[in-house]
Amino acid sequence: MRSPTMLLAALTLGATLTACGTGDGDEPAAVCSSIDDLGASVSALGDVDVTSSGGLAELKEAFVEVREDLGAVRDDAGAEFSDELKTVDSAYDDLKTAIEGVATAPSLAALGAVKSALSGFGTGVDSLVDDVQATC
Repeated sequence: MRSPTMLLAALTLGATLTACGTGDGDEPAAVCSSIDDLGASVSALGDVDVTSSGGLAELKEAFVEVREDLGAVRDDAGAEFSDELKTVDSAYDDLKTAIEGVATAPSLAALGAVKSALSGFGTGVDSLVDDVQATC
């Protein structure tokens, strides 16, 4: 079940993340590229219709992509964005717990927890993107 609010948030987040530019071949260019990839995977995660046939499997698959892209951002960012990454990592853990909860016991309440956790994760990622974009 995709709510209009959730779709709008995912689209806005994706557009914000995709706007990150590239540097002149130095380290910020790598983090700018990886933050774009993270944006695409977060948008894909937000686009999953968990109420459709196979929706839960799609959600898990999209979440794996987010995890991989977040790892790339972490590697490329180094210590420069460690505070922002701690916030995103915490929100990621909350989202992971919510996704595990809906996988274990699907319900409207569990879906609500995923929506809430996705919102918190998006807020953390937005802050990270703002800080990364300032260096791009």
